Amino acid sequence: MNALLNEMMYIRKQNIYTEKKVYPYVREIDLRLDLLPRIRVMAANRHNGIHPWVDMPDAELLRSAGLYGEDKATGECGYNLAAVMLLGRDDVILNVSPTYRTDAILRKVNTDRYDDRLIVQTNLIESYERLMEFAQRRLLDKFYLEGDARISLSGAIAREMLVNTLMHREFTTPYFAKFVIEKDKMYTENANRAITGEAVTPDNFEPNPKNPIIAAFFRNIGFADELGSGVRNLYKYSRRYSGQDPQLIDGDVFRIIVPLDDSYSFYSETKSADSMGKNCTLNCT
Repeated sequence: MNALLNEMMYIRKQNIYTEKKVYPYVREIDLRLDLLPRIRVMAANRHNGIHPWVDMPDAELLRSAGLYGEDKATGECGYNLAAVMLLGRDDVILNVSPTYRTDAILRKVNTDRYDDRLIVQTNLIESYERLMEFAQRRLLDKFYLEGDARISLSGAIAREMLVNTLMHREFTTPYFAKFVIEKDKMYTENANRAITGEAVTPDNFEPNPKNPIIAAFFRNIGFADELGSGVRNLYKYSRRYSGQDPQLIDGDVFRIIVPLDDSYSFYSETKSADSMGKNCTLNCT
């Protein structure tokens, strides 16, 4: 842990975006270019059917996304760490970042060990999909309407938590990221280049992407929205899902903690509050 703290202090002081590190010996064959057709569709769907990536050749798309270029500090040209993490083959990711992984753990009955576990060590695109599938299988999907549309509260919350831990983590440290579901809470942890070291709320949050290339890629394909929306959504949907606020702690290990209460119902709470209001009105008249 001391080694992790020292490394994170160094990165923070140097103001380094480690995702920009160039790996000159990474070639196209080391990347999952078979994902690009699906990525083009996702980008088009995210932008009403119109996105410049749709008609770009693969090499031009990768350059446009900032995944290939020149390191102005060293003069090296090639694919960078962001490219490897977003699109790298599993063996290439393991070579470049040996400790990269996300542990998804269900711990409700067997609290000393776990009830279910998924270890994810693949590219960020498929990591997100596998982790979301794990979350949706293990969380209650409580009824909720936003306007006339039904949305999944558990899906909306898990999306923000998982996007954050994949998009903003520090990939060069030995700290394993975690997504844990327990009886009374779920939480994520990931190595982080801390900015404030304080709790994050909608009132004090200032958008500051730790990996701007990866963040932009996620926004282009619809995994993430504009900067800052994740914090607002977590507070909004957590209150409707469990009746409580989440905690976001910006340390060298970034933590998001969302309370869980399987017995809580937003609509029952609202109905109860309305009934109390009516009773008060009747008693006061």
